[in-house]
Amino acid sequence: MFKPLTSTFGSRSAGLQTGEIEIDPTILGNFGSVVEVGKPLPETEVPLVHAEDDDLVIQLDTRASRPAPVPTILSIAMSRLQSLKPVNPEQEKQVLEMIATMTEPLRAVDQFVETLEAEHFKALDDRWENIRLKGRALLESLPALEAEFADRLQACNESGELKGQRKQDLQNHIEQRRKINDFASAKEIAAADQRVEKSREAMASATQRALKDMQAMAAVESKIATTREKLAIAKTELHRLQAEIEGKRYFDPETGLSIEPLIHRANW
Repeated sequence: MFKPLTSTFGSRSAGLQTGEIEIDPTILGNFGSVVEVGKPLPETEVPLVHAEDDDLVIQLDTRASRPAPVPTILSIAMSRLQSLKPVNPEQEKQVLEMIATMTEPLRAVDQFVETLEAEHFKALDDRWENIRLKGRALLESLPALEAEFADRLQACNESGELKGQRKQDLQNHIEQRRKINDFASAKEIAAADQRVEKSREAMASATQRALKDMQAMAAVESKIATTREKLAIAKTELHRLQAEIEGKRYFDPETGLSIEPLIHRANW
């Protein structure tokens, strides 16, 4: 009943190209370019990497650099006022008066805008650093988990082999009991029954041990899978934050759109 967001944009974009639908280009610009879902856009600088192809290596010794500052409103106004030479003394006096009048208010505006943008980038810096710390912790936890998995796997192999031996012992004792002759004494029959019973108990114990070892191995395997999944998510988020901080376009796999981090500057 409801089409996915990217499909909706894709169909509207197609209609726009054919002339069937007229949409304000500025509105489409706010949503980025629409392409086939799951593929990186040609204008993005950060490629999409699938988790299964990712080596999960996180660069922990690099710091994202912020984009260059833009010219201030005061510098633009001053350059415009001073770009043309007044043709008479009265206009020259007006220029000087306007410079004196506007300097402090425009400087205050520039400082406030600079503070807002600095806080914006500081929030990105803080989250970027936090993701790096989490990524490091996840990465450093993998060797211990993999070593534990190897131990659990060995334990599973050993308990599985023991279970097979106990199963064979039980089958042998059952076969021996079945073949006991009709002239055997009560003591011999009781001994045969006792061997079968002990084999059953040993088989049950070995089966329980093998089950516990498999469950323990599965738990560690699940931890490794979860850690790798979290690590892949952390790396994707790290790339996104780095693109945000550096002001570079990046591909958002959740929406299928190209994101322009410095879109707020377009209105300056």
